[in-house]
Amino acid sequence: MPDLSETTYERKAPLEAAPEKTDCLTSIHYLFLKALKVDLPMTLIGDMPRLLASSGWEFHLVDQAELKSGDLMFLKRRDNDLLIGHAALVLKADRIFHCKRDNGGMVVELIDRVFETYEQKIQATQLKYIDIRNEELRKKHNGCYLKDGCK
Repeated sequence: MPDLSETTYERKAPLEAAPEKTDCLTSIHYLFLKALKVDLPMTLIGDMPRLLASSGWEFHLVDQAELKSGDLMFLKRRDNDLLIGHAALVLKADRIFHCKRDNGGMVVELIDRVFETYEQKIQATQLKYIDIRNEELRKKHNGCYLKDGCK
């Protein structure tokens, strides 16, 4: 694993650019690949909320005491009501691995710091969202959402 201070944020960073340049999905993919030798398809990570919801999984707000190492969190910026816009991996109940857009790339932070910017708020329309990187599925469905069109 590289020194996290040597990574930088790049929106829609390609897998080949990691670990030097990452975004939240690329960084989680990189971590799973290098630490666990699991090659998760990038679109699987980005589309996980939609895929799980269509399989009958229920999403709920997680109290910090419920968090377990390895939990994937799908978050939205507090200043944007529209979409799930961030993915993070829980390392311990109080620490999260993610990629910061502001001031850096891959980081490990206290969960309280992450929740200064992000929150767990998943709306029904967000569960229809097709990740921006899943170009094939977006073309098939004419945009971001399976039924409602882009909003």
